[in-house]
Amino acid sequence: MINVQRFDGQLDGLEYRIRQALVHLGSPIGPQTELELLGPIPIYTLDPFRVARGATKAPESPSGWRILVQHGGMPEALADIPLSRDGKQLSESVRGQEPARALAAALEQASAYGGGRRKYSLSIVSIPRLFITAVFLAGAPSVFIPTRSGTAERTAPKALGRREFMKLVKARLGEVQRQVGALSRPAGEALRGTDGPPSVANSPPVRTEG
Repeated sequence: MINVQRFDGQLDGLEYRIRQALVHLGSPIGPQTELELLGPIPIYTLDPFRVARGATKAPESPSGWRILVQHGGMPEALADIPLSRDGKQLSESVRGQEPARALAAALEQASAYGGGRRKYSLSIVSIPRLFITAVFLAGAPSVFIPTRSGTAERTAPKALGRREFMKLVKARLGEVQRQVGALSRPAGEALRGTDGPPSVANSPPVRTEG
């Protein structure tokens, strides 16, 4: 069984704003095209230093939420809903098909773990400084399915155990430190940029009020 944390924010008008953003992305999606929104799925930002030392448990509060936008069962876009440090919902950003396909493939692989008696909690974990993002099934044992593994290249989704994910993070952290020197411990990470740069962010079609 796979559970997803309940989203308590506002989704009013979200589909309309996504449609407007898709127009800016050059998508053929029209104003009457039916969209399927899968999610929101919570996103947790991890500290790479803690993960490299074995602390892979997600923080108590998400840094944002991610929605997979589909049309006819095919991934079209991602819509991210970032949260401020005090938990307030911020303006959405929308990305195109490439990250959407990666998330869809990872979620499809994750669904294979939902048929047994084990219980899992589904979320997305992100380490922006290392360019690592993964679908995370918290359980016994926990499973990580990266959609980004520290490079610009995307590979076929592969389920990793806790130790394998730690090894990936530790190796990538070492690469970054060698490239730019000692990586300072971040006070906080923005959601935007966790899975590649947003194609549309903070533009009028995707801005919320307030």
